[in-house]
Amino acid sequence: MSDYTITQDGYTPVKCDKPLPCPFCGTEPKLAQLAHHMRSERIGRSRRFLQVEVCILASTSTLTADTFWFKCPKCYCTTGGHKDTAMEASKVWNRRVANSALSLTPPSRKSK
Repeated sequence: MSDYTITQDGYTPVKCDKPLPCPFCGTEPKLAQLAHHMRSERIGRSRRFLQVEVCILASTSTLTADTFWFKCPKCYCTTGGHKDTAMEASKVWNRRVANSALSLTPPSRKSK
């Protein structure tokens, strides 16, 4: 089921499970992804350096993302957390859709 490939400008194509429609409005979700880079920053005037992770906002080269999540372009709901792979993000999104469908089922009432 992971034969689904998502391509976005500026990023390497990623494979994941096909995301299900939004549980609230039925719109097809979009993959959001970010790439980060580690750089060293000097601590004051000392010879010590601190490793700082920065987000790459624009680049002329194709980026390989390291943070993924799905979001709905219509109602703006998201998976609620960032994942390390697109596959993990799609599993969380699809699980959320399945769980919301279960929660919308009315409970059965026992007759007295």
